[in-house]
Amino acid sequence: MNFEFSTDADGMQLHVRSVRRRFLPEERVDDRPHKHFFSEFHCVFRGEEIIDFPKENRKIHVKAGQILFIPRDHYHGVTTAGETVDRICFHFSAEKAGAPSPFSEQSLRPTLFRDDYAKGLMELCRSEQLLPPTPQGKMRQGFLMISTALRLLSDGLTRESKEQALEAPDKKWIILDYMERHFTDPEGLEGLAKALYLSQRQTSTLVKKYLGADFKTVIRQRRMELADIYLQRGELSLEEIAWNVGYRSYSGFQLSFKEYFGTTPSARRKQLATADQKVDTSADGML
Repeated sequence: MNFEFSTDADGMQLHVRSVRRRFLPEERVDDRPHKHFFSEFHCVFRGEEIIDFPKENRKIHVKAGQILFIPRDHYHGVTTAGETVDRICFHFSAEKAGAPSPFSEQSLRPTLFRDDYAKGLMELCRSEQLLPPTPQGKMRQGFLMISTALRLLSDGLTRESKEQALEAPDKKWIILDYMERHFTDPEGLEGLAKALYLSQRQTSTLVKKYLGADFKTVIRQRRMELADIYLQRGELSLEEIAWNVGYRSYSGFQLSFKEYFGTTPSARRKQLATADQKVDTSADGML
């Protein structure tokens, strides 16, 4: 079940969306590292989620009754502890025209919440289906979720809302979300154009306007960042990495990687292995 709501408040564009999901014990959860252009709350009602932050070499266990806040642009992967998990991913963004978001630097690290406000947000998520399916019910739910999220992020912060709901999701939100979810898909720009109901030419213009670069450049950046994480993990072959980040031939992946990083994937893997050996040798010398 998805819930989505946008509004303006004090010159800021506020957007919330919740995605409800249940994972069964035998269901494999895709732990591919990914990141979002929005902040995210993982609200766990039942079971336990394990969120891996590969760039920080850190894992956080989120148990029933807890909420994990993940700041925007933080790479993370999700797995479960082999049991049924009920959870809601609650997405939140706040942007102000011509100025940075007041939350972009406020929470630089993932944060686990267990207090009363966390419980309040979870109850709002749990009870969203009880609200009347009317514009008024949607607006009320949206403002309640926004206000609770703001309180979690900044104690005492108050905003005077204009209470003006937007019926259609903002195009920028659609573009950012699509680019993160589908950057390994071969459909590419054509798929994004379909999601926006625009021509590919119009879509290209919007991507450059909102992201400051053309579609291919943004997609390659996402693929290369993910490829480097896979290389650091050292679990996949170079051909498997190429496939997992969206390339259908290793030669194409190798060429793109060298253009982006100035070295080949195999050379980068050797460089990482050498660095790890030096760290191990240094640690041995301290014993």
